[in-house]
Amino acid sequence: MNFIKRALLSMKARKGRTILQLFIFTIVCVLILSGFTIQSAANKASELARKELGGRRDIIR
Repeated sequence: MNFIKRALLSMKARKGRTILQLFIFTIVCVLILSGFTIQSAANKASELARKELGGRRDIIR
């Protein structure tokens, strides 16, 4: 468990770097989650358009 203690001490010593890494990690996570949301919305819109136009799924693919 000594490595955990050393890691925490290192994070305390390098506060600026730790905050920057946390900020970048947060941005990457938000971008990935928003990508999944956009993909899901596009799939739902596609399904809705097919239903409204009366198209069959296997023909359009």
